[in-house]
Amino acid sequence: MNKVFTIRARLTKFLIGAYKPNLTMQEHKFYCPYCSVESSTWIETDKAKQQFIEDCIECNNPLEMIIDCTYNKIVEVMINPIAQ
Repeated sequence: MNKVFTIRARLTKFLIGAYKPNLTMQEHKFYCPYCSVESSTWIETDKAKQQFIEDCIECNNPLEMIIDCTYNKIVEVMINPIAQ
């Protein structure tokens, strides 16, 4: 099948609501344990166990994020301060 035709067919299905792409990103809001400012991060829900470090947008302190996802849904998010 022609690649242009496939893309055009998917776009047409999407526009009429028949095609739903896999959405594996979800926004998660949390409060910084250092400064208590509300922030958010995007989580890939197709990965079961995740662990990464992200800086707070307000105070720039590092935060360890431990995330557990099941069936493309966020099950648990732990935000831990990292001792400096």
